[in-house]
Amino acid sequence: MDVPRTPSWQIKLRGVIGSLGAQERRFAEYLLNSFAGIEKEPIAVLAKEAQVSEATVVRVCHKMGYSGLKELKIVVARENETAGSFDGGIGGQYMDELKERVFMGAIRALQDTMNLIDEDEVEKATKVLCNANYISIYGVGGSVPVARSLKHQLMKLGIPSNVYNEFQPSIIAAEKYNKGDVAIGISHSGESSQVVEALRIARGKGATTICITSYGDSAITHCSGVKFFTTSETLLNGGDNSLARIAQTSIINLLYLNVALKYNRYHNTDEGETI
Repeated sequence: MDVPRTPSWQIKLRGVIGSLGAQERRFAEYLLNSFAGIEKEPIAVLAKEAQVSEATVVRVCHKMGYSGLKELKIVVARENETAGSFDGGIGGQYMDELKERVFMGAIRALQDTMNLIDEDEVEKATKVLCNANYISIYGVGGSVPVARSLKHQLMKLGIPSNVYNEFQPSIIAAEKYNKGDVAIGISHSGESSQVVEALRIARGKGATTICITSYGDSAITHCSGVKFFTTSETLLNGGDNSLARIAQTSIINLLYLNVALKYNRYHNTDEGETI
């Protein structure tokens, strides 16, 4: 089955949206929701429709890594391979569109996340997990089931860990870290204050910190030594992140399998250093 890939410009935009200011985020959301045909519109029209200044449009393009709006338009025109929009119709057509939105969205999320995986980061995480004295996993809201899935996978390998999803226990646990310990934070936005603060404290104590997030310049990445990124579209307007959880769980499964295959090689070796 030929699965259309998410355009690279969308992946870049989702990677920086967490670090954008209010006006910049307004334009970013406009791009993600109304990008059809933007390559044909002048900057003045795009700025007016998004209710931002032309300078804001240019700043967002720069933060995405483009020289300006012209380069973004060229990329959009080249990669305009998005699936048809879902209009909420009725009858069989409605269900066909609904199934495609859910399952094709999940497939694209997995495919695009797979392409973002840094193999060196996988190996770094594997080494420290195999030699960790103490592992804590932090997540709140929708990240909690993913955190518990990781705990379950590690438990099957005989590696003890704890999951924290409340602020006070998270901070208390982080204060007890030492070199050789591992703290893992899971946050779609990368801005969950409880998770970020726990990783920040743990890193200050000498622990290796690992994050799984969808935003490349978010707060959690600034206090993480090993970083994994997911990317996904939303099923509904308003911040639905269910497809991101599927991608996060797949990263968990990748780490689990690599640890299972290499535990004897890395356990009790000098390679399990703090990162």
